[in-house]
Amino acid sequence: VQGPQRIFFKFAKFGLNLGDGIRIPLPVAGAGWSDSLYLDEDSRIVRNSVGDLLIYKKDNPALAA
Repeated sequence: VQGPQRIFFKFAKFGLNLGDGIRIPLPVAGAGWSDSLYLDEDSRIVRNSVGDLLIYKKDNPALAA
């Protein structure tokens, strides 16, 4: 994919999982959007609604199915 592909999101629930079945619910806070600016098999470049430019790269693309 090349060019912006916008995804809108809104969190329905939010919490912190501590393991062993322990979960602390937290107030829901967050909504926004994310634009995928570039995407290929092992990397993605994203800009989000707070202005962050994020670059994701898979550690081992051969393991991703």
